[in-house]
Amino acid sequence: MPLLHCSPPIIRPAGTRRRLDVLAIAAAALVNERFVDRRFSVPVLAAELRIPALLLRLRFRRFYGLGLDEHLAQSRLELADVLMASIPVTLGGLDRIARGSGYRSTAELDRDHRRYRRYSALAAWFRAAPRPSSTPRSAAAAPPAASSALPVPVLSAPASPLRAPRPRTSTRSAFAESTSARSAPVIPLKPRP
Repeated sequence: MPLLHCSPPIIRPAGTRRRLDVLAIAAAALVNERFVDRRFSVPVLAAELRIPALLLRLRFRRFYGLGLDEHLAQSRLELADVLMASIPVTLGGLDRIARGSGYRSTAELDRDHRRYRRYSALAAWFRAAPRPSSTPRSAAAAPPAASSALPVPVLSAPASPLRAPRPRTSTRSAFAESTSARSAPVIPLKPRP
């Protein structure tokens, strides 16, 4: 009996290989169309295409380079990101986001977030949710002297924790930097969005 790794490769006709590629393309198209449907899953897709689920997963991974489950989750997570950016943080809002993006529950959304994005769905929602606009204080709450003046921001730009100001050096190195800076053009730094 020959060993498995020594067995000759199975030769398939070209028509069979094309059919499997067409099945991978059809699977991707169906995932892209119906990923919002909560009942849509890989076994349902395999039954619809009349192919075993394992063969569909293998062929999809070979053709596209990522798993069918991962493609389905990434499509749903992209829609969840859009919904997170548009829905403010409220009680029951994460459940609305999960159901609107094709998940059956918040736990499934959180599971995929942790698996593919490495952080929880709640943390992603807090980062992406729209912030309430800062409104000036009302005249009743403001002191009488400041009620006629417009509010003035303390800082012109928010301080970024990633960009700390450079520490001051000695006067000799500061003088050397200033003389070399005269010859080179000054390029202003733009704040990151």
